[in-house]
Amino acid sequence: MPDWEIFVIVSPDYTHVISHHDPYICLYGTGEISPAFPAGELHFPIRSMFKCEFPKRARRRLPFKPPILMKSTENRNVTMISTMPELLRWTFLVYDSLTTDEDIVLFVKGVNNRQGINREPNEFSCIFGYEGNKVIRTNVTSSIQEVFRCNRPDPTVLEGEGVSISLEILLPVPMVVPSVSYYNAPRKLATNKKSEKARLCACTMVYNVGKFLKEWVLYHSKIGVEKFVLYDNASDDDLEKVVDELVHDGYDVKTYFGYGLKLKKPVF
Repeated sequence: MPDWEIFVIVSPDYTHVISHHDPYICLYGTGEISPAFPAGELHFPIRSMFKCEFPKRARRRLPFKPPILMKSTENRNVTMISTMPELLRWTFLVYDSLTTDEDIVLFVKGVNNRQGINREPNEFSCIFGYEGNKVIRTNVTSSIQEVFRCNRPDPTVLEGEGVSISLEILLPVPMVVPSVSYYNAPRKLATNKKSEKARLCACTMVYNVGKFLKEWVLYHSKIGVEKFVLYDNASDDDLEKVVDELVHDGYDVKTYFGYGLKLKKPVF
């Protein structure tokens, strides 16, 4: 993620009221605003995302507070911003989780910071829920770089959907890593109705490749690639439109939002 760029994640309770046809802005405690651009969706559950640039004057006010996402035509009131919790940092965050048939995988930044040196699993636990008696903990079984695996809780104990999940650090000082992830049932990628299995697939990260994508897909289809899986690196071009056109023409192309992949390496 570029310096001073903020991702605004819309609560799953309000994602359904977001209109991508209306212009949105981010309003900061200093009264400054910046345009809010659609940045895809987080899944499990579905949450709309926007990205905004952190204004220069707001960068000098600590602690950093999250902006208010609003339509550009709405009245601007900054009074509630001062009471909001501190802005989450990308450098210390549970940014995704994956439930398998055997366990749960958490993706966490800011814990195992030294390459090749990982903290012991018994220094952590996975924590489900928000507070009080609803909190459930399970043992962490593996700790390797950003990837932590833990035992699945009894699904009958978790009430409803959208239960938050995070990593609890037990030693030396107990703390819970901030999280934007939720516990859900094991994921299964949607299959193409025309062909559930493909003999050859292409999987890659992409960023602003809309003007090249059609030619790339057509060429690789000619040489035998049957399915394309694209992890969108927060593109802001017409990538989605081009993918829709390819799917309409019969090509098996799926796009997933690759949250935070810019940190790993540039795509092109």
